[in-house]
Amino acid sequence: MNIKSGKTESGRKIFGAALRSLRVVLLGSLVCANAALQAANVDFAKEIEPILIKRCSECHGPDTQKANLRLDSRAAALLAGKSGQIALVPSQPEASEIIKRVISTDPDEVMPSKGDRLTAHEVAALRQWIQEGAVWPENDPRKHWAFVKPTHPTPPAVSHQARV
Repeated sequence: MNIKSGKTESGRKIFGAALRSLRVVLLGSLVCANAALQAANVDFAKEIEPILIKRCSECHGPDTQKANLRLDSRAAALLAGKSGQIALVPSQPEASEIIKRVISTDPDEVMPSKGDRLTAHEVAALRQWIQEGAVWPENDPRKHWAFVKPTHPTPPAVSHQARV
């Protein structure tokens, strides 16, 4: 057996083992990253509120409530609309009328009734948000920082009066 061919064979074995180890590490990283993405909670302010404002508020906002349904506050969304069905059932996306309407193929039932349908990503985000309990931070406009009366902070104690 040629010494060079022995070295080449040994090098191939080492390289093959290293390549297999690298594959295992990369596959493990992908699995962990995928699990982390799925475990991440839906951010209401970044993902859900924009959908509700852009696609729902024209017909179901503070000014107009078609079918007696309002989707600009959690309390209102938890109530039944004209159909008698509850729009938002926390932790139960399939029982929530909002999901039934956005995935409906019936032109008389599908929402939004005007414009494009929600994308698959938007529907998935809504479904996951509802599954997670439909956390909806209540924003009281009276508590916005611009409406809070400013107060004078108490000055810190001075340890050397002569320096003041």
